[in-house]
Amino acid sequence: MIELGENLNLGQKVAGIGSWKYNAVKNEIFWSDEIYRIYDLKPEEFGGTVIELMDFTYPEDREVLAELTRKRLAREKFDLQYRIQLRNGTTKYVRLVGEPINNKDGLNTDLVGTIQDISDIKKLENEIGFIKKNLEQAQRLAKIGS
Repeated sequence: MIELGENLNLGQKVAGIGSWKYNAVKNEIFWSDEIYRIYDLKPEEFGGTVIELMDFTYPEDREVLAELTRKRLAREKFDLQYRIQLRNGTTKYVRLVGEPINNKDGLNTDLVGTIQDISDIKKLENEIGFIKKNLEQAQRLAKIGS
């Protein structure tokens, strides 16, 4: 079993995708090693609370976590993107995918899922948007189309 856990951690590191679980009764979040790497934290630097997670979430994107709560209560799967701000000031884009599961008590709904750093993808999307905008502007000025 230990080897399986080590292999899962290695696989997550290679893929750049971490796994997590939220326990609704205890209001605690459990992260795999890869998520600590994404957030640039050591395990002892994160207590596993939603309030701490909110502190890392970019202020303008905190409504995404409210959406996550709505999805949990409605027992819906989710696929959300938002920004996080690391302690060193770096901003990253992350993709949070997950689904609700019944808690062992049978009354509450927990969440399980993955998180991935998509900062490079967002950077490319922004560059493509900038190039497209410039191309459209050049075509208008030259009175040509494509």
